[in-house]
Amino acid sequence: GRSLFLNTGNEIRAYDLATGDPLWGSEARIFQIEAGHAPGYGSRQVVGSPRYTLSVCGRRLLARIGNPVTSQAGDFGSSGPPAKIVCLNLDAEGSVLWTADPPEEGWAFDGCPLADDERAYVALRKGGVRPQFHAACYDLDSVGVGRLLWRRPICAAESPAQGQADEITHNLPTLAGDDVYYNTSLGAVAALDKRSGSVRWVTTYPRAIDADLHRRSTHLFRDLTPCVFDRGTVYAAPADSRHILAIDAAAGWLRWETTLADDAIHLPGVAGDQLLASGDRLWWIHAVTGRVTHVWPDESPKGYGRGVVAGDQVAWPTRTTLELFGTAGARQRREIELTVRELGGGNLVPAGDYVVVAGGTELVVLDRRGGVSTRSEPADAAHVPTSGDAPK
Repeated sequence: GRSLFLNTGNEIRAYDLATGDPLWGSEARIFQIEAGHAPGYGSRQVVGSPRYTLSVCGRRLLARIGNPVTSQAGDFGSSGPPAKIVCLNLDAEGSVLWTADPPEEGWAFDGCPLADDERAYVALRKGGVRPQFHAACYDLDSVGVGRLLWRRPICAAESPAQGQADEITHNLPTLAGDDVYYNTSLGAVAALDKRSGSVRWVTTYPRAIDADLHRRSTHLFRDLTPCVFDRGTVYAAPADSRHILAIDAAAGWLRWETTLADDAIHLPGVAGDQLLASGDRLWWIHAVTGRVTHVWPDESPKGYGRGVVAGDQVAWPTRTTLELFGTAGARQRREIELTVRELGGGNLVPAGDYVVVAGGTELVVLDRRGGVSTRSEPADAAHVPTSGDAPK
């Protein structure tokens, strides 16, 4: 609708999409985490970047809020307790319906939940030399404290930090029909029955773990890349693999895999017979064969943030422009200069007649003609979500 919500890591803000004013009353902040749970990890070595996503189902808003660390080299405590899940009622100006802490000590919520009309699905992670990945489901109609309906182990595997540093991960589930899909980025993609939590299939893939934490490969920045479901196929771009995978959604067998889109860190979606992937460049990959059909540009400009597929258009951000293409190929339809308006790139969110750009220090709302409608600069810019920077 007309609501724009922002998770800064320690608070959730609500704005009017058309004006940038607070959605309710004079204060944009509708939820703030209590003292002691705020994001922060001091001087400890950390692998990964904080991501603060949100999801909405009906009039319920869900967020993981607090400490972004999901795997600690030691016990949780030195960088604060793990993050919690919060569910807000948008019919009551964001009042809290329920919250949930990780079900066991040493575990952390690995990303934001995704909900249907009855349940909320989320990933859990436990650190160590071989981090563990579980899938979990909560009752969306919980009151006060989130009620855990089921929890299932998926896999355990070595990660880039090798238990020697804290890790920040953000793995998001995908819902399609009666199934929920998880890209674990720990060597496996899994499908579960969303009601019972029973595992339908688990598919493994070739992993690539870099030992040098200071020279990270491009694929390790795929931390905002949940599975994409389209017409019976699940597409995945794991952070621990150079491959992009196409998996049969019913049986879990591999349809194809490719490493040709070597800089890809996002999967914006499928349009027609093309899977869109992006990173430094924008890639068109044939959804049935895995063959690269188009790529743009040859050298520059480089991508800066997550693009979107909207109708028959692809919007792709760079640091200085917003590039618009048709979904069928790399024929450029339009280029919007952002620097003329003193703007920059960032992660894109389509919102009816508007496009939201979540940059490094501010939110900018563009109308469909490319003009600036509103812009909002949070009071504490240090906690604004990062904009999906290209890793180079």
